[in-house]
Amino acid sequence: MSTLFISGSFPENSKEFYIFSELDYIQRELKDCKLLSINTEYKVVFNHDLNKVPRLNEGKTRLRNLFFKHFWLLAIVFFYELVHSKTKKYYLKRPIYHIKYIFFCLIKAYEINCSVGSVQKIYTYWIDNDSLTISLYKKIFSPKAFWFSRAHGFDVDLRQRTTKYFIFRNYYGQFIDLIGGISEFSSRYTINSSFAFKDKVETFFLGLDENDLSPIPKSDSDLIIVSASSLIPLKRIDLMAKYLLELNLSIKWNHFGDGPELEKVKEILSSKASRVEFIHHGYIENKDLLNFYHNNPIDLLFNTSNLEGLPFSMIEATSFGIPICGFNICGIPEIINENNGIILHEESSFLQNVADLKMYLLGGKTRDSKYRQSIKELNRKKFDAKTNYTQVLNRLQNEN
Repeated sequence: MSTLFISGSFPENSKEFYIFSELDYIQRELKDCKLLSINTEYKVVFNHDLNKVPRLNEGKTRLRNLFFKHFWLLAIVFFYELVHSKTKKYYLKRPIYHIKYIFFCLIKAYEINCSVGSVQKIYTYWIDNDSLTISLYKKIFSPKAFWFSRAHGFDVDLRQRTTKYFIFRNYYGQFIDLIGGISEFSSRYTINSSFAFKDKVETFFLGLDENDLSPIPKSDSDLIIVSASSLIPLKRIDLMAKYLLELNLSIKWNHFGDGPELEKVKEILSSKASRVEFIHHGYIENKDLLNFYHNNPIDLLFNTSNLEGLPFSMIEATSFGIPICGFNICGIPEIINENNGIILHEESSFLQNVADLKMYLLGGKTRDSKYRQSIKELNRKKFDAKTNYTQVLNRLQNEN
């Protein structure tokens, strides 16, 4: 096998839908490319068609032999991280837990080898907890393999994680050959997360194939706002509800996504005389969301997250010429400008942001055909799938 593409739980977890576009280009150009879904039951995917693969016999005798065979490797991994980590206290506080974690990753590395054998190139979609598994697989079974990994937001920004440290990042960072941040923000935070990533990070934006222009809302219709995210505190959909309520405009708000914050949002919208019609579509497949963009007039895609990488939802919306709005956090300023939307400022007051948003929405831009066509053209210049993924493929193909 030439190339092994490793995802978290795609394609079983359809929420990693944004992998589809990139994987299609990779499989088209790298003929001998297989997909391994590592967080679920180990499976190799041939053109998205799942096939079960052999699993390691986890009997006590086999595990004991594996432990003693690689005892020194387990010790090296632990003490290497202990020496180089800036968060030593977490390893010192729970040494047994971390040794067990290394051993668990070692077992998974053997399972990967049972599945695919050795490879020439490794392509991972996240720098996350499974990266230690990949590093052990590379060290033991494919030492000459070239390892490329994507970097997004939560996998490089500790503010977006429940844990306070990146487990064994300095150790496995030695084995990654090239990291492609999906934004300049992602690239900066990747470099800062480990000394092992110095001189290994470049920015490779994600991309989409070109879409048709979305219908433009009629001049006399209500404002049509769309949001697409989980209803969780990180996304601050309750804050979005407060903004839309405070605008005091006739608004149809379509939200796509589920989560525990739904009732909170409904309560906010019912707290006083509201001119906002809230339409909750729940979770739908990505293709159905794109069909909605294609067939329905939309004034604005609104994002109120306080932490992000670079939202793929914004890349999708602008590919249809839909204006976008978000806050000046993380990678969002790399996609929003005055030519395709409005950026709100965390440091500004709530009422100031409301006033700025209201002025933008009533200014007529969102219903101007030339403006919306320019949004689509800006998207194509920066987030064109063929251009962006060809850059990644060229780097992979040039590595022996």
